[in-house]
Amino acid sequence: MRRVLLAVVAACIFVPAFGQKDDISRYRKAAEQGIPKGYYNMGVCYEKGYEVDVDFKQAIEWYTLAADSGYASAQYNLAQMYYDGRGTARDYAKAADLYAKAASQGHVKAQYNLGLCYHEGKGMQKNDTLARHWLGLAADSGQVDAMYVLAGIYAGMYDTTWAIMWYSRAADEKYVKAQAAAAIMLLAVGDTASVRLAVGYLKEAAATGNALAQEVLGTCYYTGRGVDTNYDEAYRLFSLAAGSGNTEAMTNLGVCMQNGHGTSVRQKEAFKLYDKAARRGNAKAQYNLGLCYYYGTGVERNIRISRNWLELAQNNGALDGRTMHDIEVMLKRIEKEEKKLLETGVKD
Repeated sequence: MRRVLLAVVAACIFVPAFGQKDDISRYRKAAEQGIPKGYYNMGVCYEKGYEVDVDFKQAIEWYTLAADSGYASAQYNLAQMYYDGRGTARDYAKAADLYAKAASQGHVKAQYNLGLCYHEGKGMQKNDTLARHWLGLAADSGQVDAMYVLAGIYAGMYDTTWAIMWYSRAADEKYVKAQAAAAIMLLAVGDTASVRLAVGYLKEAAATGNALAQEVLGTCYYTGRGVDTNYDEAYRLFSLAAGSGNTEAMTNLGVCMQNGHGTSVRQKEAFKLYDKAARRGNAKAQYNLGLCYYYGTGVERNIRISRNWLELAQNNGALDGRTMHDIEVMLKRIEKEEKKLLETGVKD
């Protein structure tokens, strides 16, 4: 499972009907009367620059008054200011404390960000049990980012049932990254219904330009999994994903070119794609590049360079058992050739 990188949601501010003339006068009057919502509205004005110049320090002062009065939206906005270091020094501990106060009042985005703080150990000790609790509350309220992060946590625990459930819920909300992640896990399940659902998610995500979905869907078309085999469509999808820098797609595109699947046979171009992906750490590309150098496919034969790439692929840790066995066979073959060349005094 490809690792998911987590980030705190950008501030999402509830803004009352700002824009009417003299709004700030009304908010200031409410604040002077000690009304928490008046404090909060003044904070929004200074944070966003409504009828006043943007002034984060003033925003913090007003948000603090509202937050101290227990106003959840002010607690959340103030937490965001501390988390981002706007108008004050960055302080994850204060941010986490404020998220907790707002989250306990049912503020969904605060629940999500508090869950992230627990998951990442920012401002508090890392605790995935509490992370799952708060992310679960946010996810149950329909927060799709929470669904996605929660699914990733379960995937990291190898709890595929819960991971697929939350990825699928986010995917059903058209969350593209979740569609790709759910599809990969469903394909691993492997039954007909799961594969059919996976292909549906992949088609939706691929249509938005998601490179991972394009690559995985391309593989489905190449192998005929969940769809009829279609090399032309596989080649098209691999090309799109490779253009976005997906090294697996680069490698698969090279395979298409090497074998003339969906395109004409172009061994030199296949070699270049393998080389590009291999230098970016793709194990399958490193293996294929080693084979190209051994057999002289698209490049001049060189068993020494072949051995180097095959050993890199072997040590990469990302190949299946069968490929690892094939590498062992190739390395033994190269060792025999090198020994013979050394005995005869011929350079490789």
